[in-house]
Amino acid sequence: MEFETEMQIRRRLRVKKISMTMKFHHMILMGILCLGAIAATFVSTISKLHAAESVSTSYVNPFPAGGTYKILIIGDNYADGLSLGLRSATVINKKVSLFREVSYGASLLQKKRSNWLKKVDTILQKRVYDIAVVMVGYGDRRSVKVKGKWHNMDTPEWRTEYRKKITALLRKLAVKKIATYWVGMPLVRGRKTAAGLKIINEVARSQTGSARVKFIDNWLHFANEDGQYTQYGPDVNGKIRLLRPKDGLFFTRAGYEKLGHFVYRFIQKDLREAKAERNIPLFGDNSEQDYLLQRHALDDPKKRRRRAALKARNQGKELKNKIKQLSGVGLQRNKYDTAKHSSITIDADKSGTGKAITMQIVRPAIPAAAFSISRRSSNSSSSDGDVNGAEVLNEVIGNTIGLSLSSVSQQLQSNKSNRRIPLTQTPYYKLLVRGDALQSKSGRADHFSWIPEASVSNASDKK
Repeated sequence: MEFETEMQIRRRLRVKKISMTMKFHHMILMGILCLGAIAATFVSTISKLHAAESVSTSYVNPFPAGGTYKILIIGDNYADGLSLGLRSATVINKKVSLFREVSYGASLLQKKRSNWLKKVDTILQKRVYDIAVVMVGYGDRRSVKVKGKWHNMDTPEWRTEYRKKITALLRKLAVKKIATYWVGMPLVRGRKTAAGLKIINEVARSQTGSARVKFIDNWLHFANEDGQYTQYGPDVNGKIRLLRPKDGLFFTRAGYEKLGHFVYRFIQKDLREAKAERNIPLFGDNSEQDYLLQRHALDDPKKRRRRAALKARNQGKELKNKIKQLSGVGLQRNKYDTAKHSSITIDADKSGTGKAITMQIVRPAIPAAAFSISRRSSNSSSSDGDVNGAEVLNEVIGNTIGLSLSSVSQQLQSNKSNRRIPLTQTPYYKLLVRGDALQSKSGRADHFSWIPEASVSNASDKK
């Protein structure tokens, strides 16, 4: 039996220790990898949730509460008139509700005791709004106090302070997830006032652009061809009307309606995009998903074709039943049809065969429905008691088209206005249906006869 030396024992223990250390390190590494995989899955899930929230391409919420968009109109005197124009523009859209919350003389640069921005907080707490239309700025043409020093309009300090006020208002609306449309100040008559409103529009445009708020510029929509102020202009229907009153600042009713329709064009475009996005079943809670699934089931092409085929089948059955009813009426015995087949005889000298030829004219069967329809039409009278004029009857009976019959008024000259004769006894029935050769009256254009020779000779003697 061989015994291990001390060196061999130490070497074997050292190898065993190294292998155990390697196994321990391997276990730690596997644990770290598992934790990393779990963390990556969690991060991926969170990123997917955020992506689902940000994948919406519509500016407004595709799923408004109750299916109706609540539009908030806030601002100064201009916003008050704008609410009138928007109400006129949205009167047809039943999916839009307007809420007017305006303050006369509202300003972003008001003092603390009459701070309009605090009133906006109270307004936003009343209900949940989807869209906000802001039109304010006429009262902001004033100096502002910053750190105890007053700064006039259009100074860098004034612009900075005004940007802060606009940002504060937009932040209040953004927290409520309200799609905001900022309507710029319009062109006015006074040069000084127009210059101040133009500066306000410049600051508002730059600030709303950075906040991804849609700025609606209407400066040139109420100007003439030279870009100057004018009182008259085309209204909503393109008719030239008075759009601005004598004060040169605000609008007439026609002017506010034009402004409202112009602003609503921007909102309506985003509403159409929201509707298109709403039809894609990727957003919304469970109730909204159920609604989309129902809509998808109704719009399924297979089911739509199936419903169309079922509708056509039902219409075909109704048509067959109607034809069957009319065919059954035609099988009844025609008590008015008393005439027999007629015949004509061709003389021997005209037949070309040396013999007289008798030909029978076969009259087609006339169903009772034609006679009943003819009776109904012939019995209809006008207000003066006379029979109505000619009526054409073209009713389909069975698989054949019924004969077109004409009922002529005052066929018989008689003292009795209510006198009627059977259809089979009328001249046009004998001639056109039975084929009878009607006897012409003497002296009429269709009365052809040879003049006797004696009368001819007597006429020549007289000459």
